[in-house]
Amino acid sequence: MSGPVFLALVFTLHCAQAALPAERKTPLLSADPTDANIAQVEADLLQTVQYSQHPFDQEISGRFLDRYLENLDYYHIYFLQSDINEFETYRTNLHILTLQEHDMSPCWVIFSRFMERANERINYVTNLLATTKLEFTGHDRFIVNRHTLPYPKDMNEAK
Repeated sequence: MSGPVFLALVFTLHCAQAALPAERKTPLLSADPTDANIAQVEADLLQTVQYSQHPFDQEISGRFLDRYLENLDYYHIYFLQSDINEFETYRTNLHILTLQEHDMSPCWVIFSRFMERANERINYVTNLLATTKLEFTGHDRFIVNRHTLPYPKDMNEAK
């Protein structure tokens, strides 16, 4: 394995470990009944107190989804394109789920998938580092900041 590939693996491992609890297991995620109430109060405050007083509508739902995904996976190294496609169902209805149905499941679904993908990356990189001889003779390169690149199509492309 060449030097840049090794650096990419170490970078991935570092990012993934920072996102996971010490025991490296995906915690059981469950919604607290008060989560929906807190989200509704926050959404109401955003609509009435924010400078622009923009209603929590489809446009804002899409922005919230984009920001949440960006905060979880800024470098596009965890989620797959299929995950992003699945999350698109929330793009135009977060406001309805939050304000009318008091449903916070999208945040738990997305975060659970993030933890699952982070665990997969840690297991892959840990195994690769333990079983592969590293060689620093090539001129390979990797992109550290993948933010502007598309999400990997599948696990093979992610690897």
